[in-house]
Amino acid sequence: MSTDSRNGPIRTRDLRHLTGSRLTNRGYTRLHHGLWVRDNVRIDAWARAEALMELYPGATLTGWLAATLYGHNFPPRTFADDVVAPGRRIERPGVAGWQYRIPHEHIQVLTSGRSPDIRIATPEWVLFDIARREPRVEAICALDASTTMGVLPIGRLPALVQGMRGVRGRRIVLDRLVEVDTDAESPWETRTRLFLLEN
Repeated sequence: MSTDSRNGPIRTRDLRHLTGSRLTNRGYTRLHHGLWVRDNVRIDAWARAEALMELYPGATLTGWLAATLYGHNFPPRTFADDVVAPGRRIERPGVAGWQYRIPHEHIQVLTSGRSPDIRIATPEWVLFDIARREPRVEAICALDASTTMGVLPIGRLPALVQGMRGVRGRRIVLDRLVEVDTDAESPWETRTRLFLLEN
């Protein structure tokens, strides 16, 4: 598919063929360093995910970007785009690159109707990554509100973690699962509950 006929992400080197050496104010907006989209493209979670797939073919999304794609209603106001690429060092502003291997059974593919397809960790694996990386309160807020992704991911998370002997962060997630209350209606309610328990 030619870059001139698509609304997906386009690399700087390809964009220069369309606009010349000057890249700004030519109908494109920079999405990541080295990657652009047309001005008429809404920069949402799908656009960010497609951009990462363009930059890192074969990588897998996880973390808050993946949770947002699955429908989590309470992501942080700003967050880095987490991408897992075993054997590849990723250093790019706004992107958190991780060098570990997600089990094959915990990777699936989402299709947005445009190219490229999006490789993404399963919802329960996404919650595992968030729970082990975020500070305690933020992690519990994320888990409490994860039912906005559907009731199954949080229900499958304990079994997933129990079976992950020797995986970094496993004990942290087990400790945080004890404090989860999915009846909480918002992160603010979760923070209030945790504050009262500590005081």
